[in-house]
Amino acid sequence: MSNVETMELQTNIKRGVRTPLSKKEQPVCDLIVLGLCNKEIGATLGLSRRTVEDHRASIFKKYRVRNAVELVRAVYDIRDGRK
Repeated sequence: MSNVETMELQTNIKRGVRTPLSKKEQPVCDLIVLGLCNKEIGATLGLSRRTVEDHRASIFKKYRVRNAVELVRAVYDIRDGRK
């Protein structure tokens, strides 16, 4: 496991995320935080809308959030060291 993966895992554990985001989920998460919709994320990453929806659901479950606003808050809290 690389240092970056270790840091991500430690960050996720602090947030209560038991499983780190997969390599496919991470870019989807980043684009959700930037405010892109599923269709835009799919076009950007070359994924179907349905695949993006599946990744989005998995990300929300791992971060224990119910919507994109809560996800943005959780991601920024983690990056700022608040959680």
